[in-house]
Amino acid sequence: MANKPEIKVLSLAPAKIGKVDVGDWVEHLISGVQLILSQSLNTKITADHLKSPKDFKNQGKFILISILGADSKIPDEIKDAEHHYPILLSKLNDPKEEEKIVDEVVFEFFSESDSEEFQILEPTGYRAFGKNYWLKLVDLAFEINKSYSKAFESKKIKVFLADVNSKSRSVRDEIKRDLQRRGYEIVPHVSIPNDLKKAKDLINRSLKEANLSIHILGKEYGKDVQGGDRSIVDLQNQLAAEYCKNSGSKLKRIVWQSPDDIIKDQKQREFIDDLVKSPELLAGAEFLKIPIEYLKSLAVDILLGKGINENVIGIKHFEDAPDPIKKGSIFLVYDTIDKVWAE
Repeated sequence: MANKPEIKVLSLAPAKIGKVDVGDWVEHLISGVQLILSQSLNTKITADHLKSPKDFKNQGKFILISILGADSKIPDEIKDAEHHYPILLSKLNDPKEEEKIVDEVVFEFFSESDSEEFQILEPTGYRAFGKNYWLKLVDLAFEINKSYSKAFESKKIKVFLADVNSKSRSVRDEIKRDLQRRGYEIVPHVSIPNDLKKAKDLINRSLKEANLSIHILGKEYGKDVQGGDRSIVDLQNQLAAEYCKNSGSKLKRIVWQSPDDIIKDQKQREFIDDLVKSPELLAGAEFLKIPIEYLKSLAVDILLGKGINENVIGIKHFEDAPDPIKKGSIFLVYDTIDKVWAE
């Protein structure tokens, strides 16, 4: 590619989503990307706005940032871009449109609440919404930079960072961000498709490349992968355990649950209970309930060959299967201020 990236922006989202003016939102996003890239490369970077896919012709090699809404139709011309980074302002309603970007590095600039509602991340958003916007923007600039800059060549040490449910996306992004900044390569490079056969193929290929796999459990079990009877989180752990058990691989695994998570989803509680009680599901793995900062440090220690430091404050891991949970009654006494934790 050229000494600096040729960036094109195409908005395929509606003019307004809820109370958000998409045009103004896009302008702010692109201004941020231009600023970060200009500072990191010490040269002025600008992005051209395209009105339609017809403008792709005679553009030469370029990086495309597309802005997508729920009902956006993704044109076939996206293949003309050397690199394509889709920006989702909500989930795509049409599975066929989703399939067109399954091989891309997708950036979700929205957050899903417990009530299943979606809210677009904004730079001035309330608390986590604003913070996550800026973190995603930096991630986008980093990926664009990495796509052409030799300065970001990987150390060739790869980490399989398992896909998660949408509500755990920010946690996965934080871990991914930390590992990438240290020079480690994250696999798979693209989203795992919602199709059992395709998902298995991609997961198994990625596991063979990896030195370490990290599985984030989250608070909810999630929907079954199409054509199967397991969620994407469950499926990835199952395949990783089978790979470690059958291949004689030296792949190290971490299955992680935040100590702050309160699991109310019954299916997720059953899944975690099965994990703890079934050694075969944790083949090659340590099941850790530690703060995320400890997790990031431990992951790097493992990649550097140091192993797990048992003296880390707050570490909890499960080696032996506990006694089966017996059905019965438990009389639980708690103060009203502890109601959430008691549940």
